[in-house]
Amino acid sequence: MLQVDGVGVHDNFFALGGDSILSIQLASRARRAGLRFTSRDLFLNQTIAELAQVVTVPGPEVRSVHTGPALVPLTPIQHEFFATHPLQPEHFTQSTLLQLHEGSSLDRLRSALDVVTGRHDALALRFDRTSSGWTQTYRPDAVRYRLEVHDLSAVPDSELRAVMHSHAVRAEQGFSLVDGPLFTALYFERAQPLLFLTAHHLVIDAVSWQVLLEELSLSYDGSELAPPSSPYREWATRLRDHVLAGGLDSERMYWAALPAPLPLPVDSAVAPLARSASVISTELTSAETSLLTRKVTGRLRSSADAIVLSAVALALAKWTGDPRVLVDLERHGREDLFDEVDLSATVGWFTSKFPVSLTLPETGGHAALVRHVRGQLRQVPGNGIGYGALRYLAPGGPAEDRAQVVFNYHGQVDGRSGGGVGSLVAGVAEPIGLDHAPEEELPQLLEVVGAIHGGRLRLHWHYSGDVHRRETVQAVADDAVRVLRELVEGV
Repeated sequence: MLQVDGVGVHDNFFALGGDSILSIQLASRARRAGLRFTSRDLFLNQTIAELAQVVTVPGPEVRSVHTGPALVPLTPIQHEFFATHPLQPEHFTQSTLLQLHEGSSLDRLRSALDVVTGRHDALALRFDRTSSGWTQTYRPDAVRYRLEVHDLSAVPDSELRAVMHSHAVRAEQGFSLVDGPLFTALYFERAQPLLFLTAHHLVIDAVSWQVLLEELSLSYDGSELAPPSSPYREWATRLRDHVLAGGLDSERMYWAALPAPLPLPVDSAVAPLARSASVISTELTSAETSLLTRKVTGRLRSSADAIVLSAVALALAKWTGDPRVLVDLERHGREDLFDEVDLSATVGWFTSKFPVSLTLPETGGHAALVRHVRGQLRQVPGNGIGYGALRYLAPGGPAEDRAQVVFNYHGQVDGRSGGGVGSLVAGVAEPIGLDHAPEEELPQLLEVVGAIHGGRLRLHWHYSGDVHRRETVQAVADDAVRVLRELVEGV
C-alpha cells in the first residue's frame, strides 16, 4: 500500500508516505481481516506499536433491514451538485477502464458484480425532481447495475480506442436518475479483455472506487468479503439530524467570517463551459516525490497535501499579485463524527468541499510559507465538513461565495484499481469516455488535482480554454512545481 520495502512496528505511517485516503483504505483492509480501527485512530496512533493498543476485534454487526423504499436526505455535496448542474444532471460520471488478465471469465465477473453491487445501498438510490427540489429514495429492489458485452475481437488496434470511446460515451449519457441503474459495466471481448466501469457521481467517489474494485477482485476469486460497513443512508440521515440538533453550531462564526473570494485574472470574460475544458499536467520525478513525501514532510512537520497546497497558493498569489488566496478544498468527507458509524468500506458520495482563506507571508522563504499555510489549515474546524453541512442542511448557514479555484489532493493512488489483489485486473488503461455534459458550466475556473501515480507526484490543472489561454495556466503550473522542486532541493 505504501510502496515501501519493509515496515517496522515503530515506523510512522505518515512519514512513510501515508495520507488520509490511504488511512481509510488501511482501515478497510484491516476490517476485512477482522480488526477494527478508524482513520482517526491511525492519525492519533501513527505506528503499528501505538495502533495495536487501540485496535479492537468487533463481534457480529446487526443492522436494520429496510423492506421498502425510504427517503434519504441529500448530503451537502449532493445538494451542491444539483445547484450547479441544472441543465443535464443525468450526465456527470466517474469512470475507469481496466485491463483484465487473459482468460478472464465473463460468468465469474457477472457473479462478482452481483455480489458486490448488492452490498452497497448507494447503488439502489434513485432521484426525483419535485416542486421543492431534488429528493433521493432508497429502493432496495432496484436493479443496481447494467452489464453490456461487446465483441471487439475483430476491431483493429488502430481503431480500438475510438470504438471503446463511442460505447463509453453512450453509456455515460444514458443514465436516468429516476429509473437507474446508476452503475454500468462494459465488457470488451479481446484476447486481453477490457472492462469499462462508469457510475453517476451522485452515488460514488474516489474512495468508493477503491472499495468496489478491491471487492470485485476478491469476489471474482471466490474470497469471502468482510461484512459491509455502515450504509450510506445511515450516514446521510445521521449527518442531517446532527446538524439540525445544533451539533455544528459552534462553527458558524468561523465560516461567516471568511472573506469573499477575489476574482481571478481572465483572458476572456466568457462562461466556462465543460466543452471547453482542458488540462495541463506537471510532475516531479520519482526521486523528487520520494524526498517530498518522506523527507520534506518530516522536516517541515507538514502533510504532503499542505506542502502541495502551499506551492499552488504561492503560484496563484504571484499570478494575481495579491498575497491573499481563497481556495475551495475538497476532502474525502468520511469524518468520524459518530462512534458507531464506520465508513471505511461504504460506497457513496461523501466529498466535503469548503473554502480556506490563506494569507501568505512576504518573508521567510518556502519553509516559512509551508508552516504558515499549515497553521491556517489547522484553524479549519472539523476538517471542513461543517461548511457544506451548515449551508445545505440547516437554516441560516454560511453564504455561498464560491472560490474560483478548487484544490484536491488524492495522495498515493497506486494500487487502488484492484490490480494485485486477485486474478481479475491486470492494470489500468488510459481513460475513455466523456464524464461531464458539454454544455454545463464549470463550477470553478481552475481545478488543481494532485496525485502520486507510478511513484511520481503529478499536478493536473483543469481549466476552460475559452476563459484562459494555455500559456497563462502553464505559467502558473510551472511556478507551483518550481516551488516544490526548491523545497526538495533544500532537504
